[in-house]
Amino acid sequence: MDEQGASRAAMGAEELVAHIEEERDKYLVFRVADELYAITVSAVDEVVEAMPVTFVPRAPDFLQGIINLRGRIIPVMDLRTRLGLEEHQQDQDSCFMVVRFELGDREVALAVVLDAVEGVLDLSPNQIDPPSSIGDRAEDTIVNGLARDGERILLLVDARKLLTEELLESAFGAI
Repeated sequence: MDEQGASRAAMGAEELVAHIEEERDKYLVFRVADELYAITVSAVDEVVEAMPVTFVPRAPDFLQGIINLRGRIIPVMDLRTRLGLEEHQQDQDSCFMVVRFELGDREVALAVVLDAVEGVLDLSPNQIDPPSSIGDRAEDTIVNGLARDGERILLLVDARKLLTEELLESAFGAI
């Protein structure tokens, strides 16, 4: 191969590497109970310290209440309750992950109670598998894939599956 051809081949390889690196998506990794979950960073507005929650009468069990976050009233979902897990007292690692997604014809902001945030992770498509038959657990309703990170397995959460239209109506009907 001549020098010009080698140069073009090298440039092609660099473009390919850049393209592959762009294919990697960033995920926020968090813990609820003893399980690790991940959600695409693009679905997350922010992560904030846990704060006092205002109780809402007649709200569904999974809705802890509402918070006033810089002038925005945001419902707070207890992910443990949503997943059918045992209750847990919030501690210094507990936080709220504010996610924003479209549900039907409205945009929804939702604060989700997490036990802890583990960090941000880049995942490539070859690390992600479709959800297998995990069983009849509540996670199945919000999980849209499984990711491998070394020896760890992460359950990938689809923000749009955190609430259904029915759950949304019952949650916001109480507010």
